[in-house]
Amino acid sequence: MTCRSRVLTASLSLAVLAAGAPLYSQTAEGRLAGVVRDATGATVPGATITAANQATGATKAASAAADGSYALSLAPGTYTLTVTRTSFARQVRKEVKVEPGATQTADFALEASVSEEITVTALKRESTIQEVSF
Repeated sequence: MTCRSRVLTASLSLAVLAAGAPLYSQTAEGRLAGVVRDATGATVPGATITAANQATGATKAASAAADGSYALSLAPGTYTLTVTRTSFARQVRKEVKVEPGATQTADFALEASVSEEITVTALKRESTIQEVSF
C-alpha cells in the first residue's frame, strides 16, 4: 500500500467516524415545558406538574417557577400530566407524547376551587314517650 493510499484510507475512516458521531450525541430524552396560569391569565407559581409514563408508571414532578414556567426532561413515551395547586382545581391531560430530542409544549389554565368544611354538632335532647289511647 502506498503512502497516498494510506492517507486516503485514514482520511476516509475519520470521515466515516465523524459522520457517525452526531448520531451518538443526540439525546435519548425529550423535554416537556409550558406555563401554568389561572383563568385570568396570571401565572401560578408553585403549581406541581407530575408526568406519569402510561406504559411504565414511572413519574417525575416539577414545580412551576415564579413566572409560572416549568420544564421536565423525560424518556420518550406517552404521559398523563397532572397539575395541582392549593385553591385550584386539579387538571389532568392524557396522551401527551414526548419524542427523543424534541420539546413538547403543554400549557395549563387552572380554575379556582373553593372548598369549605362545615361541621355540624347536634345534641340529643331527652324525650319521654307517652302512650296515648286513641
